[in-house]
Amino acid sequence: MRSIAVSLLIGAAAGLADILPMVVKKMDRIPILSAFIHYVVVAFVVAHVAIPGLPWWIRGPIVAFIMSLPVAVLMMQREKKSVPVILSMSLVLGCGIGIALHYLIEQH
Repeated sequence: MRSIAVSLLIGAAAGLADILPMVVKKMDRIPILSAFIHYVVVAFVVAHVAIPGLPWWIRGPIVAFIMSLPVAVLMMQREKKSVPVILSMSLVLGCGIGIALHYLIEQH
């Protein structure tokens, strides 16, 4: 139960980090909500998935990147310039999620 709560809190923090620039740019609410929920779910999945043969520190970026691919594909149609931003943010935030989960859940 602790891992669920911690993963959701870490996801909320990552989600807030991701949506902050969107809020500053006064983007629509639906994409902002979608981005926030995306990172809450990413953190939950990273916390509860095991990828055999991979070290703990790479699990977060890989899962976040893979889970961001459908979003990036959708955005290619509307705004191609946002795709590299989405994918690079997934790597950065995925790394942060993985590190936070390792030290807050796996070390206890």
